[in-house]
Amino acid sequence: MATFSVVVPVYNVEKYLNECIDSVLSQSFTDFELILVDDGATDTSGAICDEYAKKDSRVLVFHKENGGQSTARNYGVSKASGQYVVFLDSDDFIADVDFFKDIFNRIKENFVDIVAFKYSEYFESTKKISHSSYDYSKIEDTVDINEKIKYLIKQDAFFCSAWSKTVKREILVNNNIVFDENSKCEDMDWYFSVVEKSQTMLLCNKEYVTYRRRENSVTSTFGVKNLKDYLAFFQKWSKKLAEDQDKKTQTLRFAAAKLYFNLLIAYLICKDKQKKTVKRQLKSYSYFLQYNLNPKVEKIRKFKKLFGFNGLLVALKLLLILK
Repeated sequence: MATFSVVVPVYNVEKYLNECIDSVLSQSFTDFELILVDDGATDTSGAICDEYAKKDSRVLVFHKENGGQSTARNYGVSKASGQYVVFLDSDDFIADVDFFKDIFNRIKENFVDIVAFKYSEYFESTKKISHSSYDYSKIEDTVDINEKIKYLIKQDAFFCSAWSKTVKREILVNNNIVFDENSKCEDMDWYFSVVEKSQTMLLCNKEYVTYRRRENSVTSTFGVKNLKDYLAFFQKWSKKLAEDQDKKTQTLRFAAAKLYFNLLIAYLICKDKQKKTVKRQLKSYSYFLQYNLNPKVEKIRKFKKLFGFNGLLVALKLLLILK
């Protein structure tokens, strides 16, 4: 059993794949397996994966019919044997050769459920790297998971992205936590499920992964399908969060409030002409603004109280224009 299972969904990324794989294989800590899931690529990506598997026994390659990133991630986890799962998108790369070593040194005495770390962003159009502005070092390791997550929410640093954390594999397997294969907002539901079932968390104040921003990536366009999937997340979790009254539920309510703020922004910048069809449903979840732990959530809660929901949207739109 390896310490880490690195799951990489691969689809038509021949331009970036070598950099991604090399960043994993060059790690100073070598007790890992790299699971490359070829999701029916039509370029040379699958062949590139096979070449690496021939040279390094830690590389495991699986070829499947195209089903999307979530299907590839779920398939990869089903083949994993490591204690921890690390997700890496095939156009991103690990920026620090001591990533696995550092994480292992943090967890070897206390095998926590989640380890969250910082990341940088590489903008392909400008060739520039943007670094994180938040700080994970100001909260002690001994603080419980609920307080850590609340701290992240306050700092605008609660991210649902699967590739910005590593998770104990048994949390995923024992609780049947998988990515929704029909949703474009699958990371949110996945991470809320992970947090719900986790008891411990560590924060690492280093940028270990570089996220590539490219114009033709899946995340570069946001249409009404994305909005509907985002709202489906609230439909599912609003019911769950209304039922329980424990500390974890309270924490997730605060997290959901910040995600609702993000949804409002996404709605406003969405250029899909059909977006007005979801406006009524969008308004129905505005009650999440009462969980105003995040400063941005508190501001728009006050806007809504003064001007109503439509006035809130107008105010936010003006702020986006002036920004």
